[in-house]
Amino acid sequence: MKNNHIIVIVISVIAILLSGYSLYLNLTAKRFGYVDTAVLMQEFSGAIDARKKLESETKEWDENIKTLETELGELNQKLIEESPKTSKTKIATMQEDIKKKQYELYKYRNAVEEKASMKEQELFAPVYDNLNALIKEFGEEHGYYLIFGTIAGGNILHASPESDLTQDLLEFIKQKTGQPLE
Repeated sequence: MKNNHIIVIVISVIAILLSGYSLYLNLTAKRFGYVDTAVLMQEFSGAIDARKKLESETKEWDENIKTLETELGELNQKLIEESPKTSKTKIATMQEDIKKKQYELYKYRNAVEEKASMKEQELFAPVYDNLNALIKEFGEEHGYYLIFGTIAGGNILHASPESDLTQDLLEFIKQKTGQPLE
């Protein structure tokens, strides 16, 4: 009889310890989630403003490229139309003009691409810094151990819908910044 009481006490202590350990694991469980960065960048007002500014600054450059392309097309058309009735020397000169215009367009397009890339980095660096700080704050306030960022074709192949923090993060950002989301 005494052994039965000891067995019951030992089993009860083990059950209490296991319950306590299970509760501890649940309370200290590391939480993970992910954010769809494409949606975040599409709806975060700082990113929208940076994108609009970049588009307005590159608009003139794009128009200049179109002008150069039009001029090149006109030179080619002129060569095609005039070559049957023009001397070889004149054709050679026209071809040289076309090559110069192609090179001018090539150089300008490359310079524009480089300048646009640098401008994009300049405009978006503060946006990324701001978002990273907000994501860190969100993670700390909501007890997340790790928050992944995902893009189309990215490194998260499957996740439950509950682990998608995108909308929760956007609401958090809206509350923290007071900025409307798109």
